Amino acid sequence: MLFWKKKKSRKNTYKNNAFPRYADKMSGEFDTKKFNCGIYGKNTAVPVAAGETTILSENMRLSIHDEKTHLNNNMFIIADDSYADKLMMANILQCNSSFAVADVGGKILAEVRTKLVDAGYDIQVLDINHPETSAKYNPLRFVKDKEDAEMLARCIAGDDFGALSDVILQVLSGNAEEEQTMANVAKLIAGSKPGLCGIDIFLRPEITNLTPQNDMILDTAGERLTGIFIVCPEEKSDADVLANIMMMQLHRVLVKAAKEKYNGERLPYLTRLYFNHIERYGGNPFFLYMDRGDCFLNVRRYNIAYTFACRGLSFVKKIYGEDAGCIFANADAVIYCSSDDEVTSGYIYRKVGIRIRCVRHHSGGSIDPVPQRRVITYKELLALPEDECYIMLRGYDDILDKKYTK
Repeated sequence: MLFWKKKKSRKNTYKNNAFPRYADKMSGEFDTKKFNCGIYGKNTAVPVAAGETTILSENMRLSIHDEKTHLNNNMFIIADDSYADKLMMANILQCNSSFAVADVGGKILAEVRTKLVDAGYDIQVLDINHPETSAKYNPLRFVKDKEDAEMLARCIAGDDFGALSDVILQVLSGNAEEEQTMANVAKLIAGSKPGLCGIDIFLRPEITNLTPQNDMILDTAGERLTGIFIVCPEEKSDADVLANIMMMQLHRVLVKAAKEKYNGERLPYLTRLYFNHIERYGGNPFFLYMDRGDCFLNVRRYNIAYTFACRGLSFVKKIYGEDAGCIFANADAVIYCSSDDEVTSGYIYRKVGIRIRCVRHHSGGSIDPVPQRRVITYKELLALPEDECYIMLRGYDDILDKKYTK
């Protein structure tokens, strides 16, 4: 007679209230302590100082030393506006990097300014809501060559940038410095190409008052702790283009500084570009069009990173089209909170809901996938509790954790 002993189910290897844990319930608890060490030697894990991390959730931290983790510092947050702002503020208050943030309504600035000043940050504020108290910003001061002119024109006019780029160079070459303003570019282009989309924003009095001269210093963000706030109106506005322009010019200035000052090596300080409400800024994602490969896919080499936040992927796809997929794919950390957007839930389910394991043929080196298995159902994904989130890191199994609450 044969006897058999029932195998113990792996489902019981973790406590149901233990967080974080693998999205795959069969895999048990996630080793937070080991992961949060972040940097591994040959035999030992060396803990990372608390301030040298990116906060992903209540328990999860990722070292900012991307040359050791082999993950870029780009992050994509799919959450409601309040939680996205909260997570961004938490990471800003880590005080471990320079940053620029498109701050809707000035809420982030109000919360963090005092602490950042105490930490030694150089704070610069472009306040579109209150131009009378804002620092001045003249985009033409950061145009040094034809490429700079073309990128500025792209941010304003999209693919119809050729004529605007020529006029920008004309204003810079044929006028005294005090006449080199975006208002004069707008007036000149109105004569040669009337009705060009986007440029007339610089003829509005509130924008004209912001852009006649320049107080913004962008080129030192990678060399000392700098916080740049672009305070935008609560509602989507044509003035949002100023945030897009400044982010683009900061990106280009930092890349040039890394190449020219540091011989193509990394800048001393990590610089993060935060796009909360990414659906407001674009139609022309400048970070995908940098010449010679210096777009956000490749700027890890210079110690630059992007953080994007949106309420749902359909909003982003509506604006960026096919380029949206490139934005999602090149963030090594994706944080997903519950969403009513069907495009979002479908995309995340395809990422989280399937595990594909590969097997090697006995006869050779080719690898074939074994049958797929679902680790969660679509219904379970939609039922994600309000206080929980999925964390998807490139090269790691997906993690379920509590949202950040502190």
